[in-house]
Amino acid sequence: MKVGINVLVYMGSSLLAGAVPLLLMPVMTHHLSEADYGAFAMVTTLAAIMTPALNWGTTALSGVDFFKRSAAEFPESFSSGLLLPVMSLAVLMTLILLFGQSVGAALEIPAWWLSLGAILAILSLPPLYVSSLMRARNEPYKFAALEVSTAVSTVVLALMFIVQLKMDWLGRVYATALTSLALSAFAAWWLRRHGYLLFRANRERTREAFQFGAGVIAHDIGGQVIRYGDRLLLGALLGLASTGQYAVAASIAGVMLVVVAAFNRAWSPFLFSRLSRGGGADHREIVKMTYLAAGGFLVLFLVFNAATPLLYALFVDEKFNESMAYVRWLTLGYFFAGVYATYVDYIFYMKRTRYLSVTTAVNLMCNLGLNYVLVKAFGTVGAAYAFAATMCLVMCLAFVIVNRLHPMPWLYWLSSKPEAHSG
Repeated sequence: MKVGINVLVYMGSSLLAGAVPLLLMPVMTHHLSEADYGAFAMVTTLAAIMTPALNWGTTALSGVDFFKRSAAEFPESFSSGLLLPVMSLAVLMTLILLFGQSVGAALEIPAWWLSLGAILAILSLPPLYVSSLMRARNEPYKFAALEVSTAVSTVVLALMFIVQLKMDWLGRVYATALTSLALSAFAAWWLRRHGYLLFRANRERTREAFQFGAGVIAHDIGGQVIRYGDRLLLGALLGLASTGQYAVAASIAGVMLVVVAAFNRAWSPFLFSRLSRGGGADHREIVKMTYLAAGGFLVLFLVFNAATPLLYALFVDEKFNESMAYVRWLTLGYFFAGVYATYVDYIFYMKRTRYLSVTTAVNLMCNLGLNYVLVKAFGTVGAAYAFAATMCLVMCLAFVIVNRLHPMPWLYWLSSKPEAHSG
C-alpha cells in the first residue's frame, strides 16, 4: 500500500511541476519564433546529452549504495564518487576547447552553445543527488516540495527574462541556470547537514564508483541520445524551425514522460527493498505490481492522445499546430519507456551494468540510422517514428537481459510451485 501512496505523491508533485512549465508554453510559443524555440531546444538537448557523461552513474549508485552499505559506510562511498563528475567536467571542457568549432559546424550551431550546455549539465547534478537520496530515505513530501519549488522558480525567472527584459530564448536558458545554481547551493547544505558530504575520498570507493559508472554511462548517454538526439539531427538536416516544431510536440508529450519518471522514483526503492528480501512472496508481489503499472501506462497513452487537441488549444500558439501529429508517436515511445522502467532497475540492483552498454550501443545505432532514413523520407515526423520504434526495441531487449540475469515468476499462477522464481 505504501508504494501506491508514494507513487501518488511522486506523480502528483511531478505532474504539478510539469504543469507549471506547461503554463509557460503559451508565452514561449507566442514570444519566440520557431527558430528561436529550436535554438532553446538545441542548447537544452546538448545539456541533456552531456549530463550523463558528467554524472558517470553516481546518481544511480547513490540510490543503490544507500540500501547496500551501512549508515557508517555510505557517506565515504558517496563522497568518493563525487570526484568523477569533477574529473569528467575537466575532460569535457578540454574536448570542447579542442573540437568545439568542428562539432558546432557539423550541427550548424555556434560553438559556444556547447559550453553553455556543459554549464547547464553540471549545475543539474547536485539537485539530482538530493532527489535520489530523498527517495531512498522515503521522503516523498520533501521531494515533492523541492520539485515543485524548482519548477515555480524557473518559470518566474523565465517570465521576467523573456517578457519583461525581452531576452528571447536565452532568457529561458538563464532562468534554468540561475535556478540550478541556487539548488546546487541548497544541495551542498542538505548533503552536509545529513552527514553524506565528506571532504575526503577513499581511492577504493572511487574506483568502485568508476567501474559502476563505466557500465552505466554508455546506457545513460545512449538513452539521452535516443530521447533527444533527433533534435540535433533535425537541426542539421532541416533547420532550427523544424527543430522548434518538434520540440513543442516533445514538450506536450513530455507530460506523459513526467508520469513515467514519477513512477520510477517510487518504484525503484520499492523494487530494491523487495529484491533484498529475496522471498518468493516478494517476487510475486513485484510481478503483480509490474503488470498493474504496464496496464496503467496503456490507459494513460490512450487518454493522453484523446486529450492532445485540447492541450494544443489551451497551451500552444497556432503557428506550432503542425507538430500535433508527432505527439501520438512520441507518447507511444513513452508507453514503451514506462514498461521498460518496471524492470530495468534489476540490472542496477545487481550492479551488472555492463549489460546495459551492449544493449544501448545496439539501440543507439538503430535509432540514429532510423532517424536519418525516416527524417529523409517523411520529414520531421520521421523522427517521431524512429523514437517509437527504438523504444519498443529497447523495451524488448532489456526484458530478455533482465530475465536471464534475475528470472522472475512472470507466469507464477501457471506453476504448481508457490515459491517458483521463474516464468
